[in-house]
Amino acid sequence: MTSKLVSSFELLAQPIIPSAFAPAGIENPFVVQAYFLIISNFTQNEQVTPAPPITLRFVLDGINPPAIPLTFTDKTTAKSIPLVVGTPSFVLEAKLDPANSVKGTDTTTFLLQPDVKKILQQGGAPNYELRGYVTIDAPAGTQLLLSPQTRGTFFRGTLPNLTVVSEESSVLPTAQGPLYVF
Repeated sequence: MTSKLVSSFELLAQPIIPSAFAPAGIENPFVVQAYFLIISNFTQNEQVTPAPPITLRFVLDGINPPAIPLTFTDKTTAKSIPLVVGTPSFVLEAKLDPANSVKGTDTTTFLLQPDVKKILQQGGAPNYELRGYVTIDAPAGTQLLLSPQTRGTFFRGTLPNLTVVSEESSVLPTAQGPLYVF
């Protein structure tokens, strides 16, 4: 398999501004930012029935993650994907094996996000940051269209009374254009 650079990523769960400076009625404003990767498989091979194994690697800024983020795919229902701490320890790896990968002419969304529930249960203002870049591996002959995005959700309040204030998303540039041929 060949490894190719996809994009950068940034995960956040942090206050937007201190509550003392927030507009009236907006208690404890904070943002949760996640990384989304929409993967479309353009491989047209009727001889191969299982989906190709795909490996995503999240290379961190040379640090150990403050807490392991959540990863899952979302096609018709969300499916958790194990995230393995690699070697060195600042590499996180998600393997999409044939059972949970993207079949030929199919599309799925891969999500990497802070474990917000765990972070907020620690009490106090959330303070989670994780940055780095993403690489992808796939078998020779695989053709993937990749659309990385960052999405943020703005909240106010504390557990269990959180309110979504706003949401935003932005497309991230890919390292070599959207089509990846392996």
